[in-house]
Amino acid sequence: MRNDRLLWSARLGSNSLTPMDAFDRIVGHETPKRLFRAALGTDRLAHAYLFEGPDGVGKMTFALAVARSILCERPVESLACEACRGCRRVDSRQHSDLILVARDPGSRQLKVDAIRELQAQLSLKAMEAGARVALLDDADRLGVSAGNSLLKLLEEPPDRTHLFLLTSNRPNVLTTLVSRCQVVRFAPLAPEQVRQVLDLQTEHATESLDAAANLSEGSPGQALAHLNDGWFELRDWLFDEFLAGRGDPLQRAARLSERVRAPIPGEKKKVAPLEEQRKRLEGALRLLLSVFRDVRLAQADVPVDRWLHRDREDRIVDLAEACDPTWVESLPELATEWLAALAGNVTPELVGERLSLDFQIALAPRI
Repeated sequence: MRNDRLLWSARLGSNSLTPMDAFDRIVGHETPKRLFRAALGTDRLAHAYLFEGPDGVGKMTFALAVARSILCERPVESLACEACRGCRRVDSRQHSDLILVARDPGSRQLKVDAIRELQAQLSLKAMEAGARVALLDDADRLGVSAGNSLLKLLEEPPDRTHLFLLTSNRPNVLTTLVSRCQVVRFAPLAPEQVRQVLDLQTEHATESLDAAANLSEGSPGQALAHLNDGWFELRDWLFDEFLAGRGDPLQRAARLSERVRAPIPGEKKKVAPLEEQRKRLEGALRLLLSVFRDVRLAQADVPVDRWLHRDREDRIVDLAEACDPTWVESLPELATEWLAALAGNVTPELVGERLSLDFQIALAPRI
């Protein structure tokens, strides 16, 4: 299951000593909070919900908060007390009435066997609480057989069961499943909300936290990943070396290839698996697109506070002055070609050479 981390917050703007409920501790998502406070308070929870929104915005966090309220041993006004054994066991994902369904590691789809196992578990009586809760991640990754099995469960749900389907790609969720669920939208957070989450979750330098929040696209999970997976180091390398426009483009392509092929830490293989290489190069491509989004804004005299990489304003300005605006506007189309090649049978090494040459053509005459 993806690392959609717990995002806790103190109640904003309040000096009250009243204990916070499960939803007060979550940053943002005010509309879902109002919906579930009302549903829990009136005992009118639906049998099935579909939580949709970008990766890392807090869908799993929110679903666990609802689960704590459902399975709490000492609820306060129908909401989780956050202190009882039931709440703690949900937090640790060890509650016997909480069922988590996710793809097997390395698998692209949720298998029908996982849905059949879910059906079998929900057919049993609750063991610790008066209800059972199932959280199914990546609902867009259900194959036809698995989707049909889940549909039967949604059409005839056992008493006192609540299913939460999570997706970051609603168009790929089977329409028959969507029609049986109450859909709840989780929007990206504002940069200042992401920053608040980072303050509570990490101890990085202020400048890094600011940049991560600005570049997160409203996703605390994405911001945390940027801080912890070498993303900033890659970004600075792209700014200061790859996009410097100096030297043989094939040599720069070779250095990019070295980064892409580097072994996975802790593994014995000297070269990363091909799938990992494709993933890394795709990440670099998308990062380059975000850089040139800012370049385009700079060329259009859009204020710096609307840029993503505003902590690298000097390099954005250099690139804006160096690049032909027509080429910058054509970059998304070029990127589509690179990504299509990467998704096909073209090796990451050849794609890296192609994009190195394309950038050399754009940058060499003026930098």
